Amino acid sequence: REPGLCNYTEQRWSLRKAQLAGTCSLSGKAIRPGDRVYRPVGSPMNRGELILAEAANEVAAIEMA
Repeated sequence: REPGLCNYTEQRWSLRKAQLAGTCSLSGKAIRPGDRVYRPVGSPMNRGELILAEAANEVAAIEMA
């Protein structure tokens, strides 16, 4: 089930601590090692993407309002 192959099924993400520095795909904010981030589960084409947990929480709060 790969979004890059035009199979638009649900993609699962897991909450972890970042191992390396990076950039949040959702907010563009810097990610530091140890930050709480979401990563795709398995080996999808976007497996290197990270979303800061705080950015995901902000989006969820806006959607709930």
